[in-house]
Amino acid sequence: DGESTYSLAPPKAPKPPKPPPPTEHDYAREEADGGAAWASLPAEHRSAIDGLLLARLQAKKSRQWEAADAMRSQLNELGVYVDDGRKVYKLLGKEELSDAYTRDPADESGVVLNATDEATLVGRLSARRQAQRSRDYAGADAIRDELRAVARQGGCSIVFDDRKHTYRFTTLAGAPGGKRSRDEEGGAAERSRLDRELADHRGGGGGGGGGGGGG
Repeated sequence: DGESTYSLAPPKAPKPPKPPPPTEHDYAREEADGGAAWASLPAEHRSAIDGLLLARLQAKKSRQWEAADAMRSQLNELGVYVDDGRKVYKLLGKEELSDAYTRDPADESGVVLNATDEATLVGRLSARRQAQRSRDYAGADAIRDELRAVARQGGCSIVFDDRKHTYRFTTLAGAPGGKRSRDEEGGAAERSRLDRELADHRGGGGGGGGGGGGG
């Protein structure tokens, strides 16, 4: 205003167009039988599985998490286990599928597992569920303690959700770059809840009744 002049700012560069939605899923099929189980499925069944995998991938790209979870449930009903961490899917029996764990999509710990370690972890979690189902609670506790000890060695803690069949990591307070978070505190509460459930299964509440009988 002092010099009664004006200038023109250069136009802003246009935003790059959004990439088109994927037209095919990027999950690899994992087979233990050379593909015999997959080949034995009707063509429409195989097509439905591929369609759900693609639709779920598109939902995740659009951050439609509830829709993606619903499609995972539909895949489970078709006997398909999806491992998002390894980008694979495979056909499982009903009992195997009920024991399969996946990493919680909300895990923001930054903990990275290679394919071998992740497969080992999922296998141990499945073994823990099988031990619980057969009422081998001591065995289930031993696997839980083993996994927690391994996580502590890596500077983190591990939390299981047996209802959703997921697991997640939290960074331990005092570890390099670590901080105590509400997620970690919530994980401790979740572990306590699961421990109480196991104690109830073992009949752990019986000890309190003895004290009351003394009156």
